[in-house]
Amino acid sequence: MDFHFSPSESPQTKNRASRDFANVEKQRRKPAGSGAAEVKMAENPKVPKTPRMADVWAVQCDRCFKWRIIPTQEEFEEIRSKFIEEPFHCSKKPGAFCDDAGGDIEYDASRTWLADKPNIPKTPVGFKRELVLRSDYTKMDAYYHAPTGKKLRSAPQIASFLSDNPEFKHLSVSDFSFVRPKILADIIPNHASPEEKATPPPPPTPETP
Repeated sequence: MDFHFSPSESPQTKNRASRDFANVEKQRRKPAGSGAAEVKMAENPKVPKTPRMADVWAVQCDRCFKWRIIPTQEEFEEIRSKFIEEPFHCSKKPGAFCDDAGGDIEYDASRTWLADKPNIPKTPVGFKRELVLRSDYTKMDAYYHAPTGKKLRSAPQIASFLSDNPEFKHLSVSDFSFVRPKILADIIPNHASPEEKATPPPPPTPETP
């Protein structure tokens, strides 16, 4: 699967795109000749689905609006943590320039694009921030993996963990963020099934007396 942290809105919209990031969900490709088997597996509730996890990171240049892939999540988070004060430019990536013929990646429906918030704190050393897309494409879930291996799913769990582990007393809950990236619904990948693209049903109409 591919994930990209992308602009909150269309990258063609200059004022909106200049402050956003991109995450892409790598698309699952169907093996040749295995269509029937794959459908059967998908319909079997006992077979767990592979989580769609964000693992490609990109930032949009504030000047030319090209997308640049950032090699690691750590580098991406460093840029994101101070993006408002220090907007990203192509020249900040080695070998990249605004007058290049094209960017590193195109904003299209071959991937799931997710808009992350600027200035989210960088993940503390030893911890790992994980983003997982729900199977119905409705939202992302954010988790942290502590150095001990424990998975932390909320701010209260972070507070409890820090309290129980005095070696992390230099950290606080504010050093973590469970803010979910926004899924750009206008560009959900072409390979997603109708069920995955489905939106929640509208509320029932009240009955008249």
